[in-house]
Amino acid sequence: MSMSHRPVSRDLLPRLISAQLGPRPDGDAEGTFVLVELPDGSRVKVSGTTTDGAECSIEHPPAAHAGWAVEWTCPEGDHVLSLYTSHGQQVPYEADTDAVVQVVREAYIERGVLAVLADLG
Repeated sequence: MSMSHRPVSRDLLPRLISAQLGPRPDGDAEGTFVLVELPDGSRVKVSGTTTDGAECSIEHPPAAHAGWAVEWTCPEGDHVLSLYTSHGQQVPYEADTDAVVQVVREAYIERGVLAVLADLG
């Protein structure tokens, strides 16, 4: 598979794995995405959008990438918060993907600290 046709998941997943964030590919009726379970039981969902308007995809090639979306969901699943979105902002693909890894890492650290504090409480 040429680099121009490889899915963006082949860039994102290794970076999240390298950061020791335990990502796993997943999907539902909306599309494909990456989930990262956080220490406090909440989770982060990473999905991408494409230049053709498709949403919630991690299987499109970099040339069709229009942005990433990162959402945090509380442990109960009833609250969702947008942590990062770059759709339509024309962020270069590599910088955009690096920013996603940083946002997920920060959420992981923050939720880990909160989980430890709750255990100590």
